[in-house]
Amino acid sequence: MNPATQDSTSLGVNLMLYRDDGHVLLALRSGTRWADGYWSVPAGHLKGGETLPEAAVREAREELGIGIDPDDLAHVVTVDYREGTEIRALTAFFTARHWTGAPDNLEPDLCRRLAWFPPDGLPQPISPISAAAIAARADSRTFETCWLDGPLAPV
Repeated sequence: MNPATQDSTSLGVNLMLYRDDGHVLLALRSGTRWADGYWSVPAGHLKGGETLPEAAVREAREELGIGIDPDDLAHVVTVDYREGTEIRALTAFFTARHWTGAPDNLEPDLCRRLAWFPPDGLPQPISPISAAAIAARADSRTFETCWLDGPLAPV
C-alpha cells in the first residue's frame, strides 16, 4: 500500500480515576483544539519511546499533579475512535488502584475545571469517547468502537 494513502491513526492514553464512592474524575476541556467545552477523562498522547502505562503516569503528573506507580495501573478498555474522515485514534483507558496526592488542575489553559461525577449522572456535554469508555467499564468490556459521522459539534 502506498504510505501516502494510508489512514493516519494517533495513539492516545486516558486516565479514569474513581473515588471509593464510585465517582469518576472529569475535566472540562478548553483551549485544546479538540472537544473544547466537553467533559472528558484526563487524556493525552504517547511521546517518543513511551509505553502506554508510562504515558498515563506522565499525564497524571503533568495534568493532575498526582503520582501513580505503573504497577498500580490497570487497563480498562481500548476505544477505536473516529470522527468522520478527519480524526482516527486508538485510545487506551487505564484506571489507577492507588495514587499519591490530590488531583489538581495544573493546566488551566487546557482545562476549565475538574470535578467528580457518578457514572450514572455524567455532565453534558461529555466527549463521546469518554462516555463510551465509562459505559464499557460498567459493562466489563475491554474493547469499544465509537465512530461518529463527522466532527464533534462545537459548544
